[in-house]
Amino acid sequence: MNLYLFPGFLQNPMVEGLLRFQSETVGAALDGYYQASRELLRHCGSFFTRHSVKEYCIRLLLNDACAAGLLASGAKADDYLLADLEQLAGLIAYDWDGLCEKYSVLPFPVGAGAASESDYSVRIQKMVDASSPHDLAQRIAAFFTCYGDSQEAKYAAFRWKGWNMEGIHSPDRITFEQLGGLEFQKKTLMDNTRSFLNGAPANDILLVGGSGTGKSSCVKATLSHFAKEGLKLVEVPKEEVGGLPKLMEVLAKKKRKYIVFIDDLSFENPDVSYMALKVALDGQIQQRPAHMLIYATSNRRHLIRETWSDRDSEQDIHENDTLHEKMSLSERFGIHLYFSILSQKEYFNIIALLLAQHNVPFTDEVGRLAAAWAITYNGRSGRTAKQFVVGYLARRNSRGVRQAEDI
Repeated sequence: MNLYLFPGFLQNPMVEGLLRFQSETVGAALDGYYQASRELLRHCGSFFTRHSVKEYCIRLLLNDACAAGLLASGAKADDYLLADLEQLAGLIAYDWDGLCEKYSVLPFPVGAGAASESDYSVRIQKMVDASSPHDLAQRIAAFFTCYGDSQEAKYAAFRWKGWNMEGIHSPDRITFEQLGGLEFQKKTLMDNTRSFLNGAPANDILLVGGSGTGKSSCVKATLSHFAKEGLKLVEVPKEEVGGLPKLMEVLAKKKRKYIVFIDDLSFENPDVSYMALKVALDGQIQQRPAHMLIYATSNRRHLIRETWSDRDSEQDIHENDTLHEKMSLSERFGIHLYFSILSQKEYFNIIALLLAQHNVPFTDEVGRLAAAWAITYNGRSGRTAKQFVVGYLARRNSRGVRQAEDI
């Protein structure tokens, strides 16, 4: 069997086992069956719902990086795709249960996991239900018209690590409704992101404020709010900022809209990786992908730490140019959102909102305890409010358990 787009498909251990299972030699067939069964059992519990063999094969096809790159690029490869699927039809659509019955072995496993309503899972099921190789080819082609690769379809959030995008299985699902106050900041983020998703002009955003004031939570809530509309997020640790030009190359091949999220951003004076951020913000020689924005948080308005020694004219005869370049990095963000320390009223409102999610009322006694907590710990902030509520509920539940034991 010779394939145009998916030559690596035939080297997969499960596929090798299936091909041997179809052989006429009983010993080889059973060896192939057990090889294929082991591979399916290793994976099927995590995502299969039915038609394990067919689903596994289709996922393998979608995961082929070379084929995905070619099909997603819009290259005229339809004839090659159809030719490969016609060759594979005898494998993908084979009556495996009938063959298992012939050899008196257990049928191939069917996944027990709950069906997902994600677009990726829905598309997989439609491919499973395809009536012919031609129908399957059309559905695979439509998949790569919408997504650059299978990873982009599977995940809403990614982490940039070692110059690779790693999918995050369970991103933080915090919502704007769970964030008390910050109405201006939330509206600005929603309006800017909505404009971005609609293909209209949108700005990079720098969120500035003290620790625990809600900057990161607002960015995560933005993803939660727009994920169903196809928004994606890539978290870039600040130590990986130097890889932003490479990330831009990767994102250029994607199909969806991406927020590049850099949390707690700042640079020490000798650190020149800020130049990579400057390139990402300004574009310069490398063209920036139109479907990419940068949302960054920082505890300082000027992102590069400056000391008095930086102002020593003996260090740099062009000190004004150097200082201006450093100070102007933050100015390259089109929008600055400031997160200030909460007033006591705002602090209490957040606590009341969090307690209401557990059907617990906010009382004068709660307010007294919350005020004392803020003084003892890190001051009034969204993070402090959340930590207080966790501690308060834990103590409240503990008292309830002791009272029940006394009864």
